[in-house]
Amino acid sequence: MAINSSILAEMEIPQTYIVSLPKCGRTSVGDTIYRYMTSGGKFSPDYLLDCLNISSEHEALELADRVEASMYTWRRKACASHSKTSWEMVKQHVAETERSDKNVVLAERADSLLFSLKQRYPELSQTTLDTSKIQYNKDVGQAILESYSRVLEGLAFNIVAWIEDVLFEDKSIRNQEGEKVEIQLFYRILWFSVPMVTMETLQRL
Repeated sequence: MAINSSILAEMEIPQTYIVSLPKCGRTSVGDTIYRYMTSGGKFSPDYLLDCLNISSEHEALELADRVEASMYTWRRKACASHSKTSWEMVKQHVAETERSDKNVVLAERADSLLFSLKQRYPELSQTTLDTSKIQYNKDVGQAILESYSRVLEGLAFNIVAWIEDVLFEDKSIRNQEGEKVEIQLFYRILWFSVPMVTMETLQRL
Protein backbone atom coordinates (compact mmCIF):
# COMPACT_ATOMS: atom_id res chain seq x y z
CA MET A 1 0.00 0.00 0.00
CA ALA A 2 3.07 2.30 -0.05
CA ILE A 3 2.42 3.83 -3.48
CA ASN A 4 -1.26 4.44 -2.88
CA SER A 5 -0.68 5.79 0.63
CA SER A 6 1.87 8.34 -0.56
CA ILE A 7 -0.54 9.61 -3.21
CA LEU A 8 -3.41 9.83 -0.73
CA ALA A 9 -1.17 11.72 1.70
CA GLU A 10 -0.67 14.45 -0.90
CA MET A 11 -4.40 14.95 -1.40
CA GLU A 12 -6.13 17.80 0.37
CA ILE A 13 -8.17 16.94 3.45
CA PRO A 14 -11.86 17.64 2.72
CA GLN A 15 -13.59 20.24 4.84
CA THR A 16 -16.35 17.73 5.60
CA TYR A 17 -13.81 15.50 7.35
CA ILE A 18 -12.34 18.39 9.33
CA VAL A 19 -15.80 19.41 10.52
CA SER A 20 -16.51 15.85 11.65
CA LEU A 21 -13.38 15.63 13.82
CA PRO A 22 -13.99 15.17 17.55
CA LYS A 23 -13.32 18.15 19.79
CA CYS A 24 -11.29 15.95 22.11
CA GLY A 25 -8.75 13.41 20.83
CA ARG A 26 -9.07 11.38 24.00
CA THR A 27 -12.73 10.70 23.24
CA SER A 28 -11.83 9.18 19.90
CA VAL A 29 -8.98 6.87 20.94
CA GLY A 30 -10.51 5.89 24.27
CA ASP A 31 -9.19 6.04 27.83
CA THR A 32 -6.96 2.95 27.64
CA ILE A 33 -4.97 4.10 24.62
CA TYR A 34 -4.91 7.70 25.82
CA ARG A 35 -3.46 6.76 29.22
CA TYR A 36 -0.64 4.84 27.58
CA MET A 37 0.04 7.65 25.07
CA THR A 38 0.34 10.18 27.90
CA SER A 39 2.47 7.97 30.16
CA GLY A 40 5.90 9.21 31.11
CA GLY A 41 7.79 6.20 29.78
CA LYS A 42 9.08 5.61 26.27
CA PHE A 43 6.20 5.26 23.83
CA SER A 44 6.15 1.97 21.89
CA PRO A 45 3.34 1.66 19.33
CA ASP A 46 4.09 -2.03 18.79
CA TYR A 47 3.79 -2.77 22.49
CA LEU A 48 0.50 -0.89 22.62
CA LEU A 49 -0.87 -2.87 19.67
CA ASP A 50 0.16 -6.12 21.36
CA CYS A 51 -1.77 -5.12 24.48
CA LEU A 52 -4.90 -4.28 22.49
CA ASN A 53 -5.20 -7.86 21.15
CA ILE A 54 -6.75 -6.93 17.80
CA SER A 55 -8.51 -10.03 16.49
CA SER A 56 -9.61 -8.98 13.00
CA GLU A 57 -8.95 -6.51 10.20
CA HIS A 58 -12.35 -4.96 10.93
CA GLU A 59 -11.18 -4.06 14.43
CA ALA A 60 -7.88 -2.82 13.00
CA LEU A 61 -9.68 -0.53 10.54
CA GLU A 62 -11.95 0.81 13.27
CA LEU A 63 -8.91 1.58 15.42
CA ALA A 64 -7.14 3.22 12.46
CA ASP A 65 -10.12 5.54 11.94
CA ARG A 66 -10.18 6.55 15.60
CA VAL A 67 -6.43 7.10 15.86
CA GLU A 68 -6.33 9.09 12.62
CA ALA A 69 -9.20 11.32 13.75
CA SER A 70 -7.47 11.96 17.08
CA MET A 71 -4.19 12.70 15.32
CA TYR A 72 -5.75 15.45 13.22
CA THR A 73 -7.62 16.83 16.23
CA TRP A 74 -4.34 17.21 18.12
CA ARG A 75 -2.65 18.67 15.05
CA ARG A 76 -5.34 21.34 14.73
CA LYS A 77 -4.98 22.25 18.39
CA ALA A 78 -1.19 22.44 18.03
CA CYS A 79 -1.51 24.71 15.00
CA ALA A 80 -3.95 26.94 16.88
CA SER A 81 -1.77 27.21 19.98
CA HIS A 82 1.33 28.09 17.94
CA SER A 83 -0.53 30.39 15.53
CA LYS A 84 0.71 28.36 12.57
CA THR A 85 -1.20 27.54 9.42
CA SER A 86 0.24 24.07 8.82
CA TRP A 87 1.35 21.04 10.81
CA GLU A 88 4.80 21.05 9.15
CA MET A 89 5.38 24.60 10.38
CA VAL A 90 4.38 23.56 13.90
CA LYS A 91 6.79 20.60 13.88
CA GLN A 92 9.62 22.82 12.66
CA HIS A 93 8.88 25.44 15.29
CA VAL A 94 8.67 22.90 18.12
CA ALA A 95 11.86 21.17 16.96
CA GLU A 96 13.70 24.47 17.43
CA THR A 97 12.32 24.97 20.93
CA GLU A 98 11.43 22.74 23.88
CA ARG A 99 9.08 19.87 23.02
CA SER A 100 6.61 20.62 25.78
CA ASP A 101 3.41 20.97 23.75
CA LYS A 102 1.20 18.05 24.72
CA ASN A 103 -0.82 18.23 21.51
CA VAL A 104 2.33 17.96 19.38
CA VAL A 105 3.56 14.93 21.32
CA LEU A 106 0.18 13.20 21.15
CA ALA A 107 -0.18 13.91 17.42
CA GLU A 108 3.24 12.40 16.69
CA ARG A 109 2.52 9.36 18.85
CA ALA A 110 -0.82 8.86 17.12
CA ASP A 111 0.98 9.10 13.78
CA SER A 112 3.50 6.42 14.78
CA LEU A 113 0.70 4.21 16.12
CA LEU A 114 -1.21 4.53 12.86
CA PHE A 115 1.93 3.71 10.87
CA SER A 116 2.64 0.57 12.94
CA LEU A 117 -0.97 -0.53 12.61
CA LYS A 118 -0.83 -0.27 8.81
CA GLN A 119 2.47 -2.16 8.81
CA ARG A 120 0.83 -5.03 10.67
CA TYR A 121 -2.17 -5.03 8.35
CA PRO A 122 -0.79 -4.17 4.89
CA GLU A 123 -4.07 -5.17 3.22
CA LEU A 124 -6.12 -2.92 5.47
CA SER A 125 -9.00 -1.19 3.73
CA GLN A 126 -8.92 2.56 3.21
CA THR A 127 -9.75 4.67 6.24
CA THR A 128 -12.60 7.15 6.45
CA LEU A 129 -10.17 9.96 5.64
CA ASP A 130 -8.85 8.12 2.57
CA THR A 131 -12.32 7.53 1.17
CA SER A 132 -13.25 11.15 1.87
CA LYS A 133 -10.18 12.36 0.00
CA ILE A 134 -11.06 10.21 -3.01
CA GLN A 135 -14.70 11.26 -2.92
CA TYR A 136 -14.11 15.01 -2.69
CA ASN A 137 -10.85 15.23 -4.65
CA LYS A 138 -10.99 17.79 -7.47
CA ASP A 139 -7.49 17.25 -8.85
CA VAL A 140 -7.86 15.08 -11.96
CA GLY A 141 -4.16 14.20 -12.02
CA GLN A 142 -4.19 12.94 -8.44
CA ALA A 143 -7.38 10.99 -9.10
CA ILE A 144 -5.75 9.19 -12.04
CA LEU A 145 -2.59 8.45 -10.06
CA GLU A 146 -4.60 7.14 -7.11
CA SER A 147 -6.66 4.81 -9.30
CA TYR A 148 -3.59 3.61 -11.20
CA SER A 149 -1.67 2.95 -7.97
CA ARG A 150 -4.52 0.78 -6.66
CA VAL A 151 -4.43 -1.29 -9.87
CA LEU A 152 -0.66 -1.70 -9.61
CA GLU A 153 -0.84 -2.77 -5.98
CA GLY A 154 -3.59 -5.26 -6.82
CA LEU A 155 -1.42 -6.79 -9.54
CA ALA A 156 1.57 -6.88 -7.22
CA PHE A 157 -0.47 -8.66 -4.56
CA ASN A 158 -1.66 -11.26 -7.10
CA ILE A 159 1.88 -11.86 -8.36
CA VAL A 160 3.15 -12.41 -4.81
CA ALA A 161 0.25 -14.81 -4.15
CA TRP A 162 1.05 -16.76 -7.33
CA ILE A 163 4.72 -17.01 -6.39
CA GLU A 164 3.80 -18.29 -2.92
CA ASP A 165 1.50 -20.92 -4.48
CA VAL A 166 4.25 -22.09 -6.84
CA LEU A 167 6.78 -22.33 -4.00
CA PHE A 168 4.27 -24.25 -1.88
CA GLU A 169 3.58 -26.74 -4.69
CA ASP A 170 7.30 -27.15 -5.34
CA LYS A 171 7.95 -27.84 -1.67
CA SER A 172 5.08 -30.36 -1.55
CA ILE A 173 6.43 -32.23 -4.58
CA ARG A 174 9.93 -32.30 -3.10
CA ASN A 175 8.58 -33.65 0.18
CA GLN A 176 6.62 -36.37 -1.65
CA GLU A 177 9.70 -37.39 -3.63
CA GLY A 178 11.72 -37.47 -0.43
CA GLU A 179 9.15 -39.77 1.21
CA LYS A 180 9.28 -42.14 -1.80
CA VAL A 181 13.06 -42.34 -1.57
CA GLU A 182 12.87 -43.07 2.15
CA ILE A 183 10.31 -45.87 1.58
CA GLN A 184 12.43 -47.44 -1.17
CA LEU A 185 15.51 -47.26 1.03
CA PHE A 186 13.60 -48.88 3.90
CA TYR A 187 12.55 -51.86 1.77
CA ARG A 188 16.06 -52.29 0.44
CA ILE A 189 17.48 -52.42 3.94
CA LEU A 190 14.73 -54.80 5.01
CA TRP A 191 15.41 -57.03 1.99
CA PHE A 192 19.13 -57.33 2.64
CA SER A 193 18.67 -57.84 6.37
CA VAL A 194 16.42 -60.93 5.95
CA PRO A 195 18.43 -64.22 5.66
CA MET A 196 18.26 -65.78 2.20
CA VAL A 197 16.47 -69.20 2.19
CA THR A 198 18.07 -71.44 -0.42
CA MET A 199 16.97 -74.86 -1.73
CA GLU A 200 19.84 -76.44 0.15
CA THR A 201 18.57 -74.99 3.38
CA LEU A 202 15.08 -76.31 2.71
CA GLN A 203 16.41 -79.83 2.02
CA ARG A 204 18.25 -79.81 5.31
CA LEU A 205 14.99 -79.02 7.02
